[in-house]
Amino acid sequence: IWEEGVTTLVLDAGDLFGTRTKKEMLQTEFMLEQTQTFGYDAIGLGERELNYGYDFFMEAVEKYRLPYTNANVRDTATGELLVPEFLIVEKKGIKFGICSVMDPSQKIISMSATDREYEIGDPIATMRDLVPRLREQCDTVVLLSHLSDRPTEELLREVQGIDLAVVGHSFKSYNRERIVADCVMLSAVHG
Repeated sequence: IWEEGVTTLVLDAGDLFGTRTKKEMLQTEFMLEQTQTFGYDAIGLGERELNYGYDFFMEAVEKYRLPYTNANVRDTATGELLVPEFLIVEKKGIKFGICSVMDPSQKIISMSATDREYEIGDPIATMRDLVPRLREQCDTVVLLSHLSDRPTEELLREVQGIDLAVVGHSFKSYNRERIVADCVMLSAVHG
């Protein structure tokens, strides 16, 4: 549906990939093939994206042109972020700076015997560093929070300058948006 003057972003806060079984891996490949047609603007990294290993994840990102972002998950050996720290998406003249963080208490466990080890940085410290840099480049800062509800609320109270937060790793939907520290917080659970 197209409405004049409405700006639409297609976002996901993570965990698009299935559980760690061969059957789920095949289903994930099919789902990703379909997902590329959705026109995602940004997808946050969740722990499930690495269920089948780093190589599988990176091949899927490239093959299906999936716009992943994450600011706090690094390869322990290299110190490098796995995906871009943030994405800038422009729609109708509005620049959106979109980033994501993942909960450090989440365990990244892979089916791959040769997979890498990962370090998940503190989300609040990460966002305190990143938000001012995004504000310099963008009109609106969007957080894809793979933290669940309460930790996202805590982050929003601690870090000013985030305009919209999409909450992932949550098990409840909001009937409507919530406002936390001048930020619109949204969540939708898929079942």
